Amino acid sequence: MFQTVIDAGRHDLRVNFGELYRYRELLFIFAYRDIKAKYSQTYLGLLWSFVTPVLTLLTLSVVFNRIIQIETVNMPYPLFLLSGWIVWAYFSGTVASSGTSIVDAQRILQKVYFPRLLVPLSKLLVGLTDFAIGLLFIVVLLVYFKHPLNVGIFYLPVFVVLTLMLNAGISVWASALVVRYRDMQQIINYGLYLLFYLTPVFYPTAYIPAKYKTLFCLNPLVGLTDGYRWCLLGGVYEYWQMAYLFIVSAVFCVSGILYFKKTEKVMTDIL
Repeated sequence: MFQTVIDAGRHDLRVNFGELYRYRELLFIFAYRDIKAKYSQTYLGLLWSFVTPVLTLLTLSVVFNRIIQIETVNMPYPLFLLSGWIVWAYFSGTVASSGTSIVDAQRILQKVYFPRLLVPLSKLLVGLTDFAIGLLFIVVLLVYFKHPLNVGIFYLPVFVVLTLMLNAGISVWASALVVRYRDMQQIINYGLYLLFYLTPVFYPTAYIPAKYKTLFCLNPLVGLTDGYRWCLLGGVYEYWQMAYLFIVSAVFCVSGILYFKKTEKVMTDIL
């Protein structure tokens, strides 16, 4: 039998991972609830997870490959586009939904105690479902286009972990910031809109002029997107991008959790 003691220690910013583990079932309950709500009262249900990337792929392929005529080297454009889109969709969807997650859950937070960190983290699992389906769709396209695999495929689990780290860190930051400053959600939405064009989703990084390349690559999503393309489609990938991505993801994770713990002490009063 577990006993939970609520202590709003002024300087205690430690994370009780044992407590998070004890409440792990609640994490999956939150995620299942959101997935069920997302597809409830729809005819296709979970099939929308397949239909959405297909419609997105068809639309963007026509616009950017046929009309604007963006070219990719030794890569079918649908594969190139989808490998970037699933990374972006998972990131943007998780960050946007996490931003309002604490505010949306304020009723239950004011009545029941559980680790508040579970709320934004549950959004990771919700988006992970669509992300996994997107990866399976890429496998289908790889077979269809008879595109050969390369040694980078063995690094795919590494990039999945880095994706979870980056998404978790920024999502936790977003959820805590919106609790303190409600206007932050609008800033986050606009920031995601701007970041979409600064991430090589529908165009290759090679399109960026050399004099801007270093500045462009400061965006961790550049290394993440190019990393997935290297794993799945081949090409060239600089290993320093992986190291930079790990450092940035770790910094966001640690700093995000610390800021969340600091906000958690006054969270109920603010809400």
